[in-house]
Amino acid sequence: MKYWGFSFVLLALGGGVLAAWHFLDFSFWFAAPGIVLILLGLMPLSAAKEHARQQSLVHRGVDGARPGARSNRDGSADHGG
Repeated sequence: MKYWGFSFVLLALGGGVLAAWHFLDFSFWFAAPGIVLILLGLMPLSAAKEHARQQSLVHRGVDGARPGARSNRDGSADHGG
């Protein structure tokens, strides 16, 4: 499963090459599939990055209730006041 990110990078790079090739050839309508491939390749990567960030926050014990919330030693959240 960890190699999925690499395949999405290849998809985005392939789309970039396809789009660049058609842009240089001035056939802009044919560059659209390349742009779609770039977006399809990058969207899962940004979602995976956000998921990894959330997991690292969970593992560090950061309270996700609201920004700036502190967690007490007993596990209860201190929401300020």
